[in-house]
Amino acid sequence: MVIVACPNKEIGRRGFNPIAFVIHRTAGNYFGSREWILNPISQVSYHFMIAETGMSEQFVDTKDTAWHAGKVVDSTWPLLNNSTNPNTYTIGIAISGIIDTKPTIEQIAKCANIIKQWAKFYNIPIDSEHIIPHNTIRIDKNCPGKYIDIGTIIYLSSL
Repeated sequence: MVIVACPNKEIGRRGFNPIAFVIHRTAGNYFGSREWILNPISQVSYHFMIAETGMSEQFVDTKDTAWHAGKVVDSTWPLLNNSTNPNTYTIGIAISGIIDTKPTIEQIAKCANIIKQWAKFYNIPIDSEHIIPHNTIRIDKNCPGKYIDIGTIIYLSSL
């Protein structure tokens, strides 16, 4: 996959390797969200973003740090390293669309395929501690929303 040059990233991972995937929902459709993360003003990026059709693009190399998790707020994630920004050891995957709508089957299938590929590459377990919703790190966010079923993504990623 060709990586779209996104300005919002840190080269490298400060010596860390990815240990988990953080699932996000964008606040709009694919093309509006794409434009936003390619804008340096946004200070936001994901490693991957998946369109409603199931088409995906990679915006940050997995060996680099995307700016997706934001600050840690009352995290319930058991693998959180409190002394390190979680962006440095996670892969951010965004499913385009608004939180109050259901993702398409194509989006969920593509998300599972991306996870399957990169979990194998980085030897990341496919389970609920390693595939997490954004609000597990930042409880004040309703991201990825009630319609993203992490259990289904985990199941499909394991096939």
